[in-house]
Amino acid sequence: MVDANTESTNPQIRLRVEGNVGSGVEYLCFQVESKVSATGVTQRVQLFNYEMGEYVDVDSRSATLSDRVVYIAVDGDPDPYIDGSGNVKAHILFDDVGVVAESWLASFDHVIWFAL
Repeated sequence: MVDANTESTNPQIRLRVEGNVGSGVEYLCFQVESKVSATGVTQRVQLFNYEMGEYVDVDSRSATLSDRVVYIAVDGDPDPYIDGSGNVKAHILFDDVGVVAESWLASFDHVIWFAL
């Protein structure tokens, strides 16, 4: 699901990604390759923590104008980010923190879950 919020003071694009990694996971990593069409955009990645019942920030950085691959490994025990059926959820958010262009785009080449 892609959601564009242009009504707020900081326009935002949000992509929700869901998957299933099975059971017995000891290592969980999330990978995204993306870019934006204007400077002044921050990329954030949130993973859903099932124990807390909410999305938590796991990465934040300036978005780039050319494709960049970002790997985010869950520190420690991945169990809080995996429900009893092996489901996982993430948000990739692009926040306008100073874009000089009137409109801008975010592009995603791929989004991948790795579980071992």
